[in-house]
Amino acid sequence: MRDKAVGLLNKYVLKDEKKEHSFIVESIMTSFAKFLNPDQIEIWSIAGLLHDLDCSITSYKLCPQLHGLKAVEILKDENFGNDEIYSIMAAHNEKNGIKAESIAQKTIIPANLMANIISKNIGKNSKNDYIKLDSITILKDIDIFDRQKIESIGIKFDNFVNISIDAAKKLFNQI
Repeated sequence: MRDKAVGLLNKYVLKDEKKEHSFIVESIMTSFAKFLNPDQIEIWSIAGLLHDLDCSITSYKLCPQLHGLKAVEILKDENFGNDEIYSIMAAHNEKNGIKAESIAQKTIIPANLMANIISKNIGKNSKNDYIKLDSITILKDIDIFDRQKIESIGIKFDNFVNISIDAAKKLFNQI
């Protein structure tokens, strides 16, 4: 299933930075699925990997209400995925009207945020830049509202940050 998902990512996501972001979200979602819902690791992983599948088609800045929903349409057109994956992907964007209700839906929102912050902090240098990732760097980029979202999934904020950083480090060690 993952091989097909990576193929779809490469087909629809054109920018390397967005692909990297998607792999980071996948890695973070996989790490949290192991703690929060071990029977759904593949579902969480695929949803994280493909959550921005529509980014080359839909402008988040111009039409944020479509982002995520268009990604689900793409997957349905490709005859890939299931309702669980679709619901997680759609919920990652709070501006499209889909309310995050399940633990997976609530997790992808801060996972996406963390991936953005991690990408910003590692820059565009070599893959070894992950060494710069630490909780001090990350903490300055997260406001109180985001902290509350993170803790709403039942994981302490500091633990969420550290698990996310570890997930990114594992990913960069594989690249």
